Amino acid sequence: MSYQATISTDGTPVIHVAQVGGDLRIRGRDQSDIQIQGDGNNIDYNVDENQVNITDLSGDCLLEVPADSSIKVAQVGGDAQVKLVAGQIEVATIGGDLKARKIGGIQVGTVGGDVSAKKVNAEVQIQNAGGDVTCIDVSGSVEVKAGADVALSNVQGGIIANAGGDVVLRLQLAEEQQYTATAGGDISCYLPPETNAKVMLRSGSHVLRVRGWKVPPPPEEELYTFTIGEERSSLNLSAGGDISLISQSTEDQQKPWFDFDIDLDFGPDLHFEFDSEKGFRPEVFSEAFSGKVQERVQSAMRQAEQKIADALSHVEMRIAKAEQQAENIENRWAGQGQRQGQRQGQRQGHDRRRREYRRRERYGRGRHHRSGGDEIHGQAPPAPAAPAPESTVTEEERSTVLRMVAEGKISVEQAEKLLAAMGR
Repeated sequence: MSYQATISTDGTPVIHVAQVGGDLRIRGRDQSDIQIQGDGNNIDYNVDENQVNITDLSGDCLLEVPADSSIKVAQVGGDAQVKLVAGQIEVATIGGDLKARKIGGIQVGTVGGDVSAKKVNAEVQIQNAGGDVTCIDVSGSVEVKAGADVALSNVQGGIIANAGGDVVLRLQLAEEQQYTATAGGDISCYLPPETNAKVMLRSGSHVLRVRGWKVPPPPEEELYTFTIGEERSSLNLSAGGDISLISQSTEDQQKPWFDFDIDLDFGPDLHFEFDSEKGFRPEVFSEAFSGKVQERVQSAMRQAEQKIADALSHVEMRIAKAEQQAENIENRWAGQGQRQGQRQGQRQGHDRRRREYRRRERYGRGRHHRSGGDEIHGQAPPAPAAPAPESTVTEEERSTVLRMVAEGKISVEQAEKLLAAMGR
């Protein structure tokens, strides 16, 4: 179900909207009457001279109003969009996002989502936004507070920006204006080379980048103050993270919006200046900074020494284990040598007994054959030699023997005998 209404005005009405349950769209036009369209059950309104009061819009609503209207809205349950309205716009609460284009000025209490305002001919004031805030091409001042990021470009008046996340500024500072930005994250600020301002920087991470102007090195104190040109305006930036202040030409200022920041983090308190001919070059470090560097180097050396000590302790444990394994191998070698000698003695005794038996058998029967001095009687051809047994030496044992050779504990010949004995 939908509704529609037309309200006649003198062309400059003041419109009060009590509550919109869904989304609200407001669009200015070159006509003096007000057109109301919605998808709720009904619409309640009254007209008191030049003031129009609209109440209880349960669903989504579209307001087509005279371009010079001034609008005040108490509450919007969903998103809000405002376009082509030259008068002042005030909204107390918006549950969703806010989008404003080509308007006179806007003041908002609370926005649950993001805010995007472009081509604003007066001031922008956002008391509390849950998401991001972006303001581009604002002829007046900007005062915003956002739970996430803030991006401001081409703001003619002063600024007060407070962001839970990062802040990006692309500005041309006007004389006698103050520009203050506070961020929980990083701040990147781009200014023309001919800027005249007193600058105050405070970085929670102690990382400051100033490129394009000759400024003194950062002091040991938390606040870094210097002047660019003359003190015709004031720039105060305070960040929980890094701060980058970069010179940018007027042509770059007019390019489509994007983040020009180049992240070159060379460590805390390190100051860099950009020179268009020579590129990046370090400035003179303060004595305090040199002391901090020495402290960090000494700390790193202490940590390295501790790591080396731990590593040596681990190596000593491994050497002791290897020596124990070598001792076990030597004991095994000695035991195998004893067993080999016993087996050899047994074989020799068996051969003697077999030769004696054959000699008695030959002479007892009187049949014999002499060949090459050896006496063979009724003997079958010798059996082929059994294949050599496969080596039973493990890779770990082989590595241990080689390490013993390298350490000079045994000779190469002893190593070969050891490996041969282990492989039987």
